[in-house]
Amino acid sequence: MAFLFAINLVFLVDIELTLRQNRRNRMSGESDWTFGQTLAMLLLVLPLRDLRLFKARRDVNAALQNAVRWQATTDILWDLVKRGADMNVVADDCAFQTALHLAVSRSDLEFTKILLACGANPNIQDSTDGTALHAASYAGNMKIIQLLLESGADPNIKGGLYGTALQAASCIGNPEIIEVLLANGADPNIQGGKHGTALQAAAYCGHPDAVQILLTRGADPNIQGGDHGTTLEAALMSSRAWGNRDIIKMLLINGADPSVQSELTLLSLSETQGTQGPILRFQIPGCSHPTLLHVAAA
Repeated sequence: MAFLFAINLVFLVDIELTLRQNRRNRMSGESDWTFGQTLAMLLLVLPLRDLRLFKARRDVNAALQNAVRWQATTDILWDLVKRGADMNVVADDCAFQTALHLAVSRSDLEFTKILLACGANPNIQDSTDGTALHAASYAGNMKIIQLLLESGADPNIKGGLYGTALQAASCIGNPEIIEVLLANGADPNIQGGKHGTALQAAAYCGHPDAVQILLTRGADPNIQGGDHGTTLEAALMSSRAWGNRDIIKMLLINGADPSVQSELTLLSLSETQGTQGPILRFQIPGCSHPTLLHVAAA
C-alpha cells in the first residue's frame, strides 16, 4: 500500500511539472485541472481510503478474536459481526476458537443460524474440538447437528480430541445422532483421535446400542489404533470398569478377531480372569480358538 502511494505521488508531481513547462502553450480559458491531474489525484486518494478500510477491518477482526477468547455475550459477538468482522477468524489459546464454535458450545441455535446465514464456515477447525460439528456431536445437540449438516458441514473431517464427529457422538452413545451422521455420509472406519475409531469409542464408553448400529453399518471391529489398540481391547477395558459384557459378546459374534492382539490384550485377559470367567469361556463362533482363554494361552 505504501509503495502504491509513493508511485502515485511521483506520478502526480511529474504531471504537475510537465504542465508547468507547457503552461505557455495552453489555450486561454483552459482549465488548470487536466484529466491527467484528476486521475493522479484519484489514484492518490483511493489507496488512502482503502488503507483506512483495511485498518478498520483489521481492528474489528481483532476485537472479535478477543471477544471469542473471553467468551463474550452473544450481543457483543453479533454487534462485531454487524460491524463487518470476519466470522471465520480464529482466536488461539482458548477453549472455543471461533464465533461458531462458541455459539455451538452454548447450544445457541438462533445465533448459530445467524452465523451460518452470514457466511460462517462450518468446516473450520480449532485445536480443541475440531469442527463445530465435532463439538455439537459430543454435546448431543441434534438440532444444531442437523443445521450444520444442512449448511455443508463435512462429517468426515478429522481433528480434535475425538477425531471425527461420529467418534464424538459414539462417546455419548446417542443412537439418533449416530444414525443421522451415518445417513449424511459419515465413514465409521475413519481412524484418528483418542479412541481410534467410532466403534472403539462406543465399545470403550459402554454403549451397546451404538456398537450394534455401527457394526450394522459396516464398522470394522479389527481396526487397530487409538488408546485401546482394537475394539475388543476397548470393550475388555470397559467391561472391567462398567461390567458391559454384552458388548464383548456382540463384537465376537460380529467378527472381532481375538488373535489380533497386543500386550494390552493379554494384560486385559489376565486381569479379567478372576471376575469375568463367563466372558473368557464364551464360545467364539468361527474361531480356531473356541474361547478367549484359548486365545490367551495360544
